[in-house]
Amino acid sequence: MTLRLTKIVSSLPATVPFVGPEHQERARGRPFVARIGANESVFGPSPAAIKAIEHAAPEAWMYCDPNIHDLRHAIADHHGIDPVSIVIGEGIDGLFGYIVRLLVEDETLSALMRPLVIDGTRVGALFLLNVETLAASEQVAADAGRLA
Repeated sequence: MTLRLTKIVSSLPATVPFVGPEHQERARGRPFVARIGANESVFGPSPAAIKAIEHAAPEAWMYCDPNIHDLRHAIADHHGIDPVSIVIGEGIDGLFGYIVRLLVEDETLSALMRPLVIDGTRVGALFLLNVETLAASEQVAADAGRLA
């Protein structure tokens, strides 16, 4: 059986785009003095993050809200846009995966990344897709225009 790949996957080079620090440490036979290459802070987690984790720990046994309602609404309120325009993913790879699965065959795909900063801390990224390509809704187009 021959596996049919999409054009974009077929055109990718045969390289690994990210080699984790653990692999690199094993290869060099010693740990890094500072792990700063994978968006890790040399200062460790902020005290505010530790406090938030401690506060949330008693509820860690439950599955999270699959709609991520509270976070989506907080981000939307912060940016003055409709929550329907917010997509939460499992990191940059997951978000790019969503985009690829939605639009990989569309040659006109374009995306604009903006940092997502909450209370002065960068917590992720917003991806504003070319809404003409997506043609998702008038609301998405209006929201993207306000953020551009």
